[in-house]
Amino acid sequence: MPRAPRIHIEEGLYLITTRGDHGGKLFKDDADRYQYLDLLAKYREQYRFKAFSYVLMPAFVHLLIELAGHTTISEIMHVIDSTYTKYFNGRYERHGHLFQERFRAVVVEKEPHLAELTRYIHLVPVKAGPVDRPEDYEWTSCRYYLEKAGKDPLEVSDAAKEVLKRFSSDPDEQVKLYREFLGSLGDDKFKLLGRKLQRTSVFGSKAFVEEVKKEAAEEALKEKEEEDKAWVASRAHKVFILAGGLAVIILSIAAIYAYRKNLGLENLLQKKEAEFGEKLSVEQTKLRRDLEEKYKADMVSYKAAVKRLEIEKKRAENR
Repeated sequence: MPRAPRIHIEEGLYLITTRGDHGGKLFKDDADRYQYLDLLAKYREQYRFKAFSYVLMPAFVHLLIELAGHTTISEIMHVIDSTYTKYFNGRYERHGHLFQERFRAVVVEKEPHLAELTRYIHLVPVKAGPVDRPEDYEWTSCRYYLEKAGKDPLEVSDAAKEVLKRFSSDPDEQVKLYREFLGSLGDDKFKLLGRKLQRTSVFGSKAFVEEVKKEAAEEALKEKEEEDKAWVASRAHKVFILAGGLAVIILSIAAIYAYRKNLGLENLLQKKEAEFGEKLSVEQTKLRRDLEEKYKADMVSYKAAVKRLEIEKKRAENR
């Protein structure tokens, strides 16, 4: 069964989940995690996407990012995953896939779900068990929401302001209310939200879902038309090449035929020339023999005539 195509929404908000192949670990130590974050920062700068939140767990990664311009989520994730795989395989002298072949991408209705999904991502380490408080897990963006963190290569602090201003205009009050917001999601609601996100590719209101699916269908139709045009062009190109190939074959056959025909004519001329030469030699021999015989006969006649003249001369003298 063919896979459903990725839904591309220009400047859309996406929840990304990428996992290790067959449940394998993506990170073996902090050096690996720093490397992955450095790649995120590098490609965030290149593709200009906005990183609202992230969490790096041993076997999977969640990202909440907003696209910029005409960039697609597939472009971004392909280059991040492939580059990190090269690093990981090189460091640990391994080969093959590191990530599952297909990452999950959920298109999210930004209002009112932006804050809700940053909370979901920040609570993953708590619900999974490594820590009791989300800010205690080092490999998440939560600290950029709750405190003035230091190095911020992904510029999450700037993105966090867009989330925090929904709670209050006062910076201190924002942090307090966001912290309370984090603690308000119980285990059951967390699991329910997780199941919803796993079952859908579009998360939001009914109207939003319908609109996204409509846009996706139109985009798919457009891509299909482009593919059909490309196929027709390719088909025409192939026919042209085939026709050219057939023309070359036909011309080659004609050339060979002409060559062979000319070769046959040349052989025929050579044969006729040889026959003529033989006949000429025979005629020359015959003519030479005839001339020799005629010459001998003429010499006999000449000698007889000379002898008669001598006899007549003597007779005349005797008279």
